[in-house]
Amino acid sequence: MRSWFDLNGMWRLAICAGFVLFVVSVPVASQSVLPTKPLWVSVPRVTGHLGAADMGLVINLNDPYSMAVGEDYARQRGIPADQVLRLAMPVKATLNVAEFEALALEIKSAMGPKVQALALAWTQPYAVECNSITSALTLGFAPELCSQTCAPSAPSVLFNQASVRPFTDFGVRPSMLLAGKTVASGKALIDRGVASDRQLGKRGVPFASMVLLRTADAARNVRASWYPPLPAMDQPDPVLALGAQLRVQSDKADLPGRVARRVGRSPDFVWWST
Repeated sequence: MRSWFDLNGMWRLAICAGFVLFVVSVPVASQSVLPTKPLWVSVPRVTGHLGAADMGLVINLNDPYSMAVGEDYARQRGIPADQVLRLAMPVKATLNVAEFEALALEIKSAMGPKVQALALAWTQPYAVECNSITSALTLGFAPELCSQTCAPSAPSVLFNQASVRPFTDFGVRPSMLLAGKTVASGKALIDRGVASDRQLGKRGVPFASMVLLRTADAARNVRASWYPPLPAMDQPDPVLALGAQLRVQSDKADLPGRVARRVGRSPDFVWWST
């Protein structure tokens, strides 16, 4: 199988029927270093995935949303009781460094070596100073980004790795927010995830859509030069065998958020990037 590397975008990973589609990033010297044409390369097959036994869950006892959604996630996903951390922390958009360090220490002390990744059962806090809380917990707080917010960040130890044991192999735990506008929407997110288990590529299941956007955001739109070529009319889509379809959508008169909201109304939509 062939997969495409976007060398100027955020790294992403989808495990589909035993194959992996990576969209990854490396620092570039300048925006002038762009490909003359999209680059297709072979990637290794990856086996295995993270399961309930590999997950740690963090619930904020000061946040009713966190308690309701976190307990629902623990029940539906079967997270082991000793891998659920319940703590009291501020409910606000941004943590300061001291508050983050206290949180990170509690997580480090509570989660054993078999925990490979974290689910954070809240909508906020979502930032630590100028860092996202998920990147800060995964890779460490990077204060240098606050002085140059558009500068390249340090290379990730997870870049271009085929491991499904990130903490065992690299000492880092990828983290995600279980975020929703309401408790009901947060629980619906969990329900959709459970319903989608083992469905990608299954016979009779509709294809999942992955969308690359071209928009009016000049800073982000530089990545469009790296977008993969769409298959010709008489050629098969290389990701259809995985139960997915990739398309590039242009709307240079609008900004990414509004375009994504329109695209996201499609029932088969699973992933987008600019």
